[in-house]
Amino acid sequence: MDDMMDKGLRIEDIKIPTRADSANHQRPVDSGGARDVAAEDLLSSPMLRETQADAELFVQYAAGAGIEVSDDIRRAVFAARPSSAGGDPQSTATNLLAATTKLARGLYPVTAASLHSTNGDADRTVRTLRRAAIILAAVILPISVASFATSAISEAIKQQIDEANSIALRLRAELPPQEAQSGGATPQLVLAPGASEFDVFMQLQQLAETIRAIDGRALQLRWFVPFMVGDPWQVFRSDPDKMKELLQLDPALADPAKIAREKIRVLQDARFYGQSLREAASIVYGAITSCILPVLYALLGACAYLLMKMGEDIKKRRFVKSHADMARFVIAGIGGGIVGLFNFAIAQPVSVSPLAVAFLVGYAVDVFFTLLQTLVVNFTRRLTTADTLSGVSTRPSSAADIASATTDRILGPPAAPAGPERVSPAGTRGAQGQQGASARRAA
Repeated sequence: MDDMMDKGLRIEDIKIPTRADSANHQRPVDSGGARDVAAEDLLSSPMLRETQADAELFVQYAAGAGIEVSDDIRRAVFAARPSSAGGDPQSTATNLLAATTKLARGLYPVTAASLHSTNGDADRTVRTLRRAAIILAAVILPISVASFATSAISEAIKQQIDEANSIALRLRAELPPQEAQSGGATPQLVLAPGASEFDVFMQLQQLAETIRAIDGRALQLRWFVPFMVGDPWQVFRSDPDKMKELLQLDPALADPAKIAREKIRVLQDARFYGQSLREAASIVYGAITSCILPVLYALLGACAYLLMKMGEDIKKRRFVKSHADMARFVIAGIGGGIVGLFNFAIAQPVSVSPLAVAFLVGYAVDVFFTLLQTLVVNFTRRLTTADTLSGVSTRPSSAADIASATTDRILGPPAAPAGPERVSPAGTRGAQGQQGASARRAA
């Protein structure tokens, strides 16, 4: 502020006429000895009252900031008070306006409006922005956590399904179709060449374990997308014995081939349930992440910028309440809504997620307009390049093409036949006679 004051007039250099000078220009009284009532009402006008309040606010700020103000300015400001008004009202009003003008010029960028707003509107505006930031954070945080959790659970289910499919294929290859035994005899285990009974038992155990893992992950994912996918084992959930029979192996392992067939059927139900939940979560949270979260992050970025800027303005007594803040929120919402629709190329050593771009759009609106301008320039350049390449490809490239193009421009393109060409019998016979004559001459 002192640097800006050094560039203009110093406040202590301002010379304001004193009351003694003003007394020499007093208005004459009428024959009754009373002063002009209109002149006395001049100091009581709303405009001068507001100007006098602004001037006193300037003087108070200058005193608190350690800025020197000349005695003439202070006397001109305080002389305009109704309790101390004396002399010519017009001279007093003129001195007040001159002092206020000099104070405003010397204290710029601090203005009377900024001082009033800092004293009155700053607290309310900060509370409003703080409340908006808290509400946005309270909405963004659970959605972000849920989106991260569903993504992690879905990826785990996918890996477990792939693992279970691989185990089922190996079991099917190692356990060919078994021959039925008559008389209730114990079935004889038939293995494929190169397979061992230990490997079969180990793979059965891994298959059962993977099925239980798929079902457990599916039950976790169900909380994030309730009522969207039906549970195939809903009727058995309350029966521990039935669930144990479905998800665990018989310790005896009397018939491994039969157990393998049963567990593969159980795997099919668990796989369908887990895959359906993955698709439902992908649709719901994919839409939220692409359409809703960018808008919320952009609004949060706008709140962060306004709070930062407001803190600096309040510290320097330059805060002025403005409707431009609401316009910034609107622009941030629009930018956050469309940021996921464009593939911005950001030349950075690290990749930036769309949500981070949305936050930057809200924090720095100039970034949003820069990205849009870059997109427009790239799109225009591509159109220009495509038109240029199209024009080059249509040019003739050889002498024959040039001659053909010239003939077509002069004589017009050759007419295409309307239908299959017909040759009359007489024409056919004439052609045959000409061919015969040519053959005789050749002989």
